[in-house]
Amino acid sequence: MFRAITDWARWLDQWLETNLGRPYNAVLSVGLVLEMVNKIQTLPATLTHGKGLFGILFSLVVEAALLINQLGEFSHRRHKRKAQQAAAAAGGAIKGHEPAAPPYERPEPLSLPPSLLRALDRVRKRLRERD
Repeated sequence: MFRAITDWARWLDQWLETNLGRPYNAVLSVGLVLEMVNKIQTLPATLTHGKGLFGILFSLVVEAALLINQLGEFSHRRHKRKAQQAAAAAGGAIKGHEPAAPPYERPEPLSLPPSLLRALDRVRKRLRERD
């Protein structure tokens, strides 16, 4: 199941990148920065409520790593685009900067475990009974 979820995430990420491009990457980067700023601003209040410093610092480190990764993706895609433009202008492909691979095919639908399907059916049933 984990493999199916990661395949869907990969496909969705590539689809969003293809259809939205730079705005998609910009939203991700800005969102990460805003989340980090929010956590830093609320750090004193969180510490006084007894929440663990280690957990807070760990989440900040993870978000910083995600931001670095996202900025690296920006750079990688920018250099790849410039190389493709230069190759198109020169009339051939530059070694190491071949055209991008075709988009991934949409993965198979997720198959949920039977126990989760039963739980979802119970929730749906309760929601219908409330109405």
